[in-house]
Amino acid sequence: MEKMLIRCGTSPLDNFNPSKMIVRNSIGNNIGNLVYQFSIFRALLKKDVSLVSDYYGVDRGYITSANSKKINKNYSAYICPMANSFRDNFIKKLNRFTELFKSLDIPIIIPGIGLSADLKSDGYENFSFDQDVINFVESITENGNIVGVRGNVTGNYLSNLGFTKKEFMVIGCPSMFTFGNHLKIKDFIIDENSKISLNSAPYGHLIEEIISKTMNDFSNYYFIPQTKSELKLCYLGKPSLKFKNHNYPTNMESDSYKNNRVKVPISVYTWIKFLKSVDLSFGARLHGNIMAAISGTPSIMIVKDARMKDVSEYHDLTRIYKEDLNELNSIQDIIDNVNFKSPLKNHEKLFKNYLKFWKKNNIKTVFDQDINVKRVYIDKFIEKIPYMPPVETISNLEKEEFNNRIKEYRSEKKIWKNKKYQIKKKNEFEQIKSMKIGKNKISKLINFYKKYNY
Repeated sequence: MEKMLIRCGTSPLDNFNPSKMIVRNSIGNNIGNLVYQFSIFRALLKKDVSLVSDYYGVDRGYITSANSKKINKNYSAYICPMANSFRDNFIKKLNRFTELFKSLDIPIIIPGIGLSADLKSDGYENFSFDQDVINFVESITENGNIVGVRGNVTGNYLSNLGFTKKEFMVIGCPSMFTFGNHLKIKDFIIDENSKISLNSAPYGHLIEEIISKTMNDFSNYYFIPQTKSELKLCYLGKPSLKFKNHNYPTNMESDSYKNNRVKVPISVYTWIKFLKSVDLSFGARLHGNIMAAISGTPSIMIVKDARMKDVSEYHDLTRIYKEDLNELNSIQDIIDNVNFKSPLKNHEKLFKNYLKFWKKNNIKTVFDQDINVKRVYIDKFIEKIPYMPPVETISNLEKEEFNNRIKEYRSEKKIWKNKKYQIKKKNEFEQIKSMKIGKNKISKLINFYKKYNY
């Protein structure tokens, strides 16, 4: 069977419990990462092709060029879906990928990567990390592979760095193609009893105020936070978020947490199931609203930066811009100024372009034979997995259930601490084996580490 390595914190087939997701940071700090990773699994997993999770091994420094020989031997390709990775606080990790990529002989596929910048940016500007990005892209294109970027802003940025369209393609976000060519959005109907899904982060008073106002206007709302800190707060009741803001839920005393109006999905499957039951999704989270779109639910995204603009404009997602909130100060005002069906218009064209990207990189997908296929190979496994429903707050828990959460968390934390130690030692051993030093010295080092059963 052909095996491909894939960058992700958890496979859709893993079904980790919330505590494991928290202590291992399997969501990569944000549950939105689960979405595009799930999309890749759904597109590439076949009877004769398996996808093996790297569990963010490169990001965390566990997988390095010392492991390249094993990777080259065991895998036919390394699939690395990314988010807005061209940003200052990701460059250290980006350079780890560059170093590894240079030592690999197998194809390296980047199905989506983007630039972080101010909302006004069109990509034609320079940043402190320009050379790091050049090195990263060249480490991929040198082997003849094409980099997929999430939108025209990122495309402009790579053009500004001197790359041509033979070296990159604008493909959008894989999340939007989770179900291939199939994208339908139900008709929009809303009243004071409608079920509303809200998503955001502390992005400034304009956004926080409209989210807070919507919570007050619709009693049947649910707030869907996306960060690891908020997942932990929801599941364990603490610690509170570090910042204080009366308009944003930051602790168990916030109305949303106190009244059990918070849900945090830890699987794409249950996230979709929840959003299908919703009448409207609204907020300033990119994947929170992409998830609504692919679930068939009307959504409105508040675009606050170039990262969101990049993807939302490419897919023509239903949106307003942060500055629009100066004039549109109620959800009804916003509803009157958007088109909920806009993502449908060019979806087939964009999906065909996405498939061209895979074809140019010589990777086969489940959509190659039939662009309109609905049921794919992974679905029969997904349907049998007993995924947990979205995590709810501790507010309404019985004492026994709360204690079970605490016990589970402590147990998983201990397991992961031991596992990290073993991974660290194993990684050191691999590095030693790859060192170009005297035979006698390396033999002594290897014998020393064999005490750890490596």
